[in-house]
Amino acid sequence: MRRGVAAGVFINLPVTPRFSLQQEILYVQKGSRQDIGVDIFDIPTVLNVTYDLDYLEIPVLLRYHWTYGRKVNVYSLAGFAFGLKVNDGYRLSGVVDDGVDRVPVTADSDISELDIFDFAFTYGLGVEVPWHGRWLLIEYRFDLSLEALPLPTYAYVPFGDEQLLVDNEPVPLRNQAHMLMVGIRF
Repeated sequence: MRRGVAAGVFINLPVTPRFSLQQEILYVQKGSRQDIGVDIFDIPTVLNVTYDLDYLEIPVLLRYHWTYGRKVNVYSLAGFAFGLKVNDGYRLSGVVDDGVDRVPVTADSDISELDIFDFAFTYGLGVEVPWHGRWLLIEYRFDLSLEALPLPTYAYVPFGDEQLLVDNEPVPLRNQAHMLMVGIRF
C-alpha cells in the first residue's frame, strides 16, 4: 500500500432530490510497496519493490441520498473513472544469495512502458452535514482498476565494472485505492 493524496473538484447535477450525477477531476497518487519473489540466474530471490503511479482521474458517478433534508445526510455513489498517468516511478532492491556469494541488485527508473490510461470502477459511502451555510462531506471510496498492469521487475546486477540487466517477467497487479475524502459542497 502507498499512502498518498487525492484532491480535486466536483460538480453535482441533481436529477431528483435523492438522485444525482457527479462529475469530478482528481489528482490521485496510487502505487504499492511489496516484496516479490523472482528467479535471478535460477536463484530464488526476494526483491523489495516500490511502484508509484500518479493519475489525473475523471470519475463519472451516480449518487443516491439515503437520507435527505436532515441534519445529517447519508449517500452512496458508484461509477467509473478514466485515469491519465501523469507521473510514475519504480524502485527495487534485493540480494541474490547462492549460499557462497551475496550480490546486491537494484533498479530505479520510470515506468514509461506502462500504458498511460487506466479505467477503474469506483464506489463509496458518504455523510454530509450543514456547515456555515455549506455542506461538509466526509466520504470513503474504493477504486478498482478494470485491467491488470504489467509492472516491471527487472534489476541491475553488478558484474565487474558494469551493471548487468536481468529482465524478469512483469508482475500483473491492479490499481486499488482506498480513499478517505473531506470536502465542501456549495
